[in-house]
Amino acid sequence: MKYFIIIQFWFFLMLVACNTSDDYFKKFNQKPEITIKGINDGSFSRRESDSIKIKYEYHLYYQALDVRGVKLPVYVNCDSHLSYEIDDEKIVISAHRTGKRKFILSTKDIFGATDQLTIDFECFENLKPVAILEIEDIPGFRFEKKLNASKSYDQDEKYGGKISLYRFIVNKKEIDKTYHSEINYTFPLSGEYKIELQVRDNDNTWSDVTHKILIIN
Repeated sequence: MKYFIIIQFWFFLMLVACNTSDDYFKKFNQKPEITIKGINDGSFSRRESDSIKIKYEYHLYYQALDVRGVKLPVYVNCDSHLSYEIDDEKIVISAHRTGKRKFILSTKDIFGATDQLTIDFECFENLKPVAILEIEDIPGFRFEKKLNASKSYDQDEKYGGKISLYRFIVNKKEIDKTYHSEINYTFPLSGEYKIELQVRDNDNTWSDVTHKILIIN
């Protein structure tokens, strides 16, 4: 009986020591952290907003680390108009309706400390392209100019958007509708000319018209 009481006493001391140890580590434990990066980002960060184009997949890389750098599982809670597939390093997200949508990532370490990251997504069908026009001299030619639209861009190019057509207009008359971003044009006389440019993306959406005034003396 004496030995049984001693064993119980030592068992009790071990339990107290374990509980004390757990409480000690919980007291000084730092919470884990979730960080993310997009497919074109160079490093992980705490970015909390982005955009998703309807019918296109959004690739999001994530990591959740505790204070020792150990990887932790991540759990997802999201708007009903978003769907996703997740593996141990990447989430592929799809949007099914336009508007503002929330995508929430959370994690927990072995001591119960948690972290949560909420990403606000703006979901859209298409962003119209932007027309940028430059007029360049051609050495040795007074009346011939290069109309350069190569700096025009599609605002959703990271989802595959691109410029598909260029429309050049001089004094309200269309002079060319082309797949090429640069054309040479010979003006007939000295004077003032209004040169306009409009571009179309691969979703068949036209940009606003931009223009410049050219004076040839």
